[in-house]
Amino acid sequence: MKRTLIRIFFISVIILFSYAISSWAADDSEPEGLSASASVGIFNKYIWRGFQLNHDSIVIQPSATLSYKGLSINEWINVDTSPDAGRKWNETDSTLSYETNLGPVILGAGYIYYNVRDSDDTQEIYLSAGYDAFLSPRFTIYKDIDAAPGYYFNLGLSHSIKLNEDVSLDLSGGIGYYISKTMKIVEVDTDKKYKGPQDGFLSAGLTIPINKQMTLSPSISYSFPLSSKAKDLLGTSGNAFGGIVFTFSF
Repeated sequence: MKRTLIRIFFISVIILFSYAISSWAADDSEPEGLSASASVGIFNKYIWRGFQLNHDSIVIQPSATLSYKGLSINEWINVDTSPDAGRKWNETDSTLSYETNLGPVILGAGYIYYNVRDSDDTQEIYLSAGYDAFLSPRFTIYKDIDAAPGYYFNLGLSHSIKLNEDVSLDLSGGIGYYISKTMKIVEVDTDKKYKGPQDGFLSAGLTIPINKQMTLSPSISYSFPLSSKAKDLLGTSGNAFGGIVFTFSF
């Protein structure tokens, strides 16, 4: 029942947003601050907070976002193409978020519902604070309020370098610290507790515009545990992965 009600809520909001966009487009009166985008990512691995959540196979990850004056709703899907995974759509994440600027400070808050086929569904709320300066530091606190109670803290940095008038080189990295009472996620389902530094990542990519509405973004990334304890938890000494994202904005 909980899953059904949440899915109905998100689908209803998307329908209302879509109807509003089509209505504004029809009478050429789109309000300032309204935007929408859709993307499809194709990657050789699905890495989430250091965990590899696919079966050594290609994953396809469509996403759609609707935003208005800082308020956004996003639907994200993961499809694992491995025969071991049944070549199936095995995860849908629904996110409702709000972000605002106070001078150079960027504040955000949100709610995420993880609808996972091979594990318990769960929910998170989060708060974030960023600073519009060199390296764009951003600190986010996630709190799981459902199946996997605990906290995940993330500090991220990012910087874009213009290679020419249109193409940019996008660099990013981050570290995560995890406090959990139980592990209830895809591929990991135990009552094992964890507290400490968990994962780090480094990423480099390109943003290549195809036209005014479409961009192509290839990237390579490396995810790694931050301690021997994290290595045991994640079951790896590091994961290199890459892929490409095609984005359409309107």
